[in-house]
Amino acid sequence: MNKGVATLLFYLQESGYGMKFIGIDLAWTYKNETGLCVLDACGRVEYLDSKVYSNKEIVDIIKQHHTENLTIAVDAPLIVPNLSLIHI
Repeated sequence: MNKGVATLLFYLQESGYGMKFIGIDLAWTYKNETGLCVLDACGRVEYLDSKVYSNKEIVDIIKQHHTENLTIAVDAPLIVPNLSLIHI
């Protein structure tokens, strides 16, 4: 681990900020799995799963792990139609 990152994580842990990070990797369709991960300020995994989630289930997990200092990162597929049919 990068020394600066380790120092920051140690500071956050010792200062009692209770920071958490949630990563969400959304699936293209409801047929595919979405990945969810929750990390505490020290990088420890509090929740890790991959399955077909409903929107409500995702929101419930966020609510369950919510703190005042929460960062959420979302990797979501984008569909951009190519109306010109030109491949770049």
